[in-house]
Amino acid sequence: MGYGFRHEAHVLDVDFNYNFTRPTGTPALPMDIIMTEGGVLTAGYRGRIGDEVGIKAAFNYQDVRHTMDNFSIRRTPATGKRFSRNTADGFGYRLMIDFPLLGGRTTVGVDGDNATHNATITNPDAPAFFIKNFNDAQRDRYGFFGEYALSPLQDWTIELGARVNYIVMNSGRADTHFQTAPWRALVDNFNNRSRSRNDVNYDLTGIVRHHLSESLEIELGFARKTRSPSYQQRFLWAPLDATGGLADGFLYIGNLDLKPETSYQGELGLTWRQGTFYAAPRAFYRYVNNYIQGIPTSNPNALAIAGAQQRPLLQYANIDAILYGGDVEAGFRFLNHWRVDGTLSYVRGQRDDAKDNLYRIAPLNGLLSLFYESTKWTLGTEVVGYWRQRKVSKFNDEPTTAGYALWHIRSQVEVIRGLQVGAGVENLLNKDYRVHLNGLNRALDNVASGIGIGERLPGIGRNFYVTMNYEW
Repeated sequence: MGYGFRHEAHVLDVDFNYNFTRPTGTPALPMDIIMTEGGVLTAGYRGRIGDEVGIKAAFNYQDVRHTMDNFSIRRTPATGKRFSRNTADGFGYRLMIDFPLLGGRTTVGVDGDNATHNATITNPDAPAFFIKNFNDAQRDRYGFFGEYALSPLQDWTIELGARVNYIVMNSGRADTHFQTAPWRALVDNFNNRSRSRNDVNYDLTGIVRHHLSESLEIELGFARKTRSPSYQQRFLWAPLDATGGLADGFLYIGNLDLKPETSYQGELGLTWRQGTFYAAPRAFYRYVNNYIQGIPTSNPNALAIAGAQQRPLLQYANIDAILYGGDVEAGFRFLNHWRVDGTLSYVRGQRDDAKDNLYRIAPLNGLLSLFYESTKWTLGTEVVGYWRQRKVSKFNDEPTTAGYALWHIRSQVEVIRGLQVGAGVENLLNKDYRVHLNGLNRALDNVASGIGIGERLPGIGRNFYVTMNYEW
């Protein structure tokens, strides 16, 4: 629910979203969601001071709790029952002011987000069992940024940006009921070290656009961007599946000594519009210093705990990486009401410090659509295609995927003024396929359906949908 208020040049919005999710299968993870509950409160303001100065402000607060287990809606594995209780709370903010300066327009601002995470694993059949895998794991970001845009000459536009992020991370002490030497060594090594980490990251961007003619524009961009590790990557002290969404079937261990990623990128793009035809190709090259990826660990205590695993135990580490690729958008209109649009995208990711590909990179893919549009209704079809992906990560034992194409049909009609109803069918032919970015199956129950443990999960089958939108 939300409320918005506008008075002259001032607009205020307040929204609250509450979510309660019942038991939900998550087959790419070792446990299923049993309950997720929490709320997110957001507030925003935008307005102007006089005719020259604009202000935007936003604030959000969230408090979320969720539990997971491996026995309520899936067959319990041989390792026994596991129950995980997790909490996350935090807030974020943003304040921006824009004003004219030296013939251009300047924006300055501050933003940030603060979050604290807790997670404990227990066993309902063994009350003494517990692993405190995250204890007040904190990650706070304080950002300061500025942007400047101007047109020094006719048909030329320049945009410059700079940002400084101050990252503060810390964690409480680790603990577990296990008393064996490898477990106690991991606990003591984590607890006896300083877990406080502070990073000062700075980003720089620059874009130059030039109209070569009325129909052709060229754009050249450069950027230096940074990213500090997540709380999982730094504070996962024991070999567990808490991978922050990787869902690749590996056990991971964190690394307190991780450095922030630093990316240097160049991009070249063209935009061409001639009558009803348009085309916009883009190409980029990015070098990432200290790219964060899991690689086989040499930690003897962690290896002793994960010794029964068939796959290698991975630890988050800094490597060097290269990503390059491009995309193109194009389309045209004909016979007044018909429209054809298409996109094509390709990204290649490689390690620069070893002969291997980066993990979880989408293959060459594209979309082609044909639509008929009138003033009251729209009807069209889309074909989405993905090429096979063979350039996979050896370090992550990443499986390859075959190519596929999906056929969709979409429609929309304005029933009465302001009321629009849409309907469609996705994957019309009910094709069986595997999305390369999907996770891997972890649930024994799916083996009977022909999806073995460690195999990539299937994509969505034939899907019918209806939507309704009313504006007044």
